[in-house]
Amino acid sequence: MDEDLALLGLVFRVGEGLTGAMANHTTLQILWLASSGAAFAASPAAVATLGACSFSAPEGGTHAIFFAMGSTLFSCLLLRGRTVPVALAWFGVAASILIAVALPLEYAGFISGGRVTWLSIAMALNEVPLGLWLIIRGARSSTLERTPTVA
Repeated sequence: MDEDLALLGLVFRVGEGLTGAMANHTTLQILWLASSGAAFAASPAAVATLGACSFSAPEGGTHAIFFAMGSTLFSCLLLRGRTVPVALAWFGVAASILIAVALPLEYAGFISGGRVTWLSIAMALNEVPLGLWLIIRGARSSTLERTPTVA
């Protein structure tokens, strides 16, 4: 079961990377629109419409949803395995779930005004101590013996 959750978390992280890389395409579109000058002979209204479409997307991007889902799964696994302090693992689970719920609500227009940014700060308040903990102290090994899986 834990292996399946870890694999699903990996799939979400790969999805995060792929959609994050594709998000650069919008940045390149905006750069092209801003620097095209005389080579792009469109009316000012068309340029304004293209710019409005480029800037109307929500702040986080689709990759943030994949990040939140992967982070939720990995935080649950850290909690189950008791490899980090329980309070740190619970804080990670709570922050990840809040972001995973809030981002789609932001895309749907139910949340606005940068409220999701505050949740991202809560996520950072978990990830920085978690990273330092794992670098300095490492992960505790589980006291449970693993039974080999039979395929």
